[in-house]
Amino acid sequence: MPALTQEQLRAEWESGKLRPVYYLCGEEKFLKEKALELLTARLKPDAFNFSEFTAGKGGSREAILQAMTPPAAADRRLVILRAADKANADEMDSIREYLDSPNPDASLVMISDRKQDKADPLYDPCARAGAAVSFKPLFPAEAMSFFAAMLQRDGLTASREAAAMMVDIVGTDSLALRQEAEKLALLRHGSKGHITEEDVAESAGFSRELGPFELSNALMDRDRGRASDILDRMLADGEEPLGILYRVSGSLERLLRFKKQGGGGQYGGWGGGYMKAMASAARLYSDERLADSLRLCLEAETLLKSSSGRDPSLVIRGVIYSIIK
Repeated sequence: MPALTQEQLRAEWESGKLRPVYYLCGEEKFLKEKALELLTARLKPDAFNFSEFTAGKGGSREAILQAMTPPAAADRRLVILRAADKANADEMDSIREYLDSPNPDASLVMISDRKQDKADPLYDPCARAGAAVSFKPLFPAEAMSFFAAMLQRDGLTASREAAAMMVDIVGTDSLALRQEAEKLALLRHGSKGHITEEDVAESAGFSRELGPFELSNALMDRDRGRASDILDRMLADGEEPLGILYRVSGSLERLLRFKKQGGGGQYGGWGGGYMKAMASAARLYSDERLADSLRLCLEAETLLKSSSGRDPSLVIRGVIYSIIK
């Protein structure tokens, strides 16, 4: 049995094909939940043929027992096991034993937030018993398309530049992008229209005087003086240091991902100007420097979330200076 793409999974369900086992793994939580909603809508199980458990403290065994039980006056039973990657050793043995001979009249859906890799003990066994699907983080071009699709539900369209700006601000997480699309729809008060870069900046809470990319651009240019000036203005405008830190770490993560992808591939959805800026920044930052900078951001996040007594503005300034030095 295969490992399926998300598109293949949806196509199977829409055609009526069902498997006894599904393993939905990966960091994209929202898209996994949407897939689960689609399966539930397809099966429409009643209370006698639907159950949901969480791995740990016997939850996996309960799920297996339910999956082994024939459906009650129905064609199929649906059993969901969340946090399957958290199952303890005994539970994992029970899961593997069930996967050797799953009930053909049930669909056991195991959900994991673990990144799919070779060390995952469930991915291959589930693929053989039914299907395994990895919900990886979206690439920028995919995130732009997803954001545009969310806007279209409310009768809105967006320029490629506006979609790229939103992805650069909030990242590629599908739930965050959906929420931002809903905010834009509310700002338009239900009216149809075209979303511009100015609309995105306003929705994200940026002033017209200081755009969302000013600090990121200064970092990418390794311009300490400009970055310091922009940071001072952001703090004076009341921006939270933790929010600034997230924007900084997001820029570094995208640059590191860009370098690892060789500056092409899934980044083709970005505009030419953005690609040139990323390529220029890639020459200024080594992989080692980016990794060290991201570690600094994690340490700063811990400080900002704790009761350390450190001045938050000094913490974020220290991070910026250390990154650009």
